[in-house]
This record gives sequence, C-alpha cells and structure tokens, in this order.
Amino acid sequence: MECIACLGSDALCQPAKRFLPAIQEICILLKEIARKIEGARVEDSRFFISVHYCKIREEDYGILEEKVKSVVDNYPEFHLIRCKKFLEIRRSIEWNKGHAQEYLLDTLGFSNSG
Repeated sequence: MECIACLGSDALCQPAKRFLPAIQEICILLKEIARKIEGARVEDSRFFISVHYCKIREEDYGILEEKVKSVVDNYPEFHLIRCKKFLEIRRSIEWNKGHAQEYLLDTLGFSNSG
C-alpha cells in the first residue's frame, strides 16, 4: 500500500495509484466495446471503471456483459462487480472505507490500540 504523510501537508493514501496505467488501458478497451452497443456508456472514475447499460436494449445486455468480462479476464488483478444498471471494474485490493477510516485515525493519533 502506498501511504505518504508529510509534516505540514495533507496525508495521502492511494493504494490503487500504481494501477492507473492498467485502469486506463481497460477503459480504452471498454470504450471501444461501448461504442458498438447503442446506449452503453463507460465512466472512468480514476480508480475504478463503470460500464452503464441502463439505456441499452435488453437483448444487448448479455453481449455487453460477455465482452466486458472478456476484457477483465485478461487483467487478473482486477475483478468485475455486477450492480443494478452498471458493471464495475475494480482493482482486487483489500481497501475500503473502513480501512481508510482506520488509516486516518491512526495517522491523526486517534487509534484505539494501546
């Protein structure tokens, strides 16, 4: 995990930052797929990607999901999450809001340990 804290500046903890090049590669591939399916849209949220399918024809969903899955399968460090009306591609790391909260509490000296 990449966490940097400097005196006099804000703490920075972005464990997925080193995966940005792969995320950008995946995003380019997914945008190419989305261009071929009317109503599909790819959203690059920097550390994850969403493929929105709420405006596609119902019969196109299976095709879109299969193509997205085939891209993600080529990147074993990423996984696909099926959500309501969008697919999400995230890095497979153990980091969530709870981890972020613990990190901030520890960094600011409010840790429960000790």
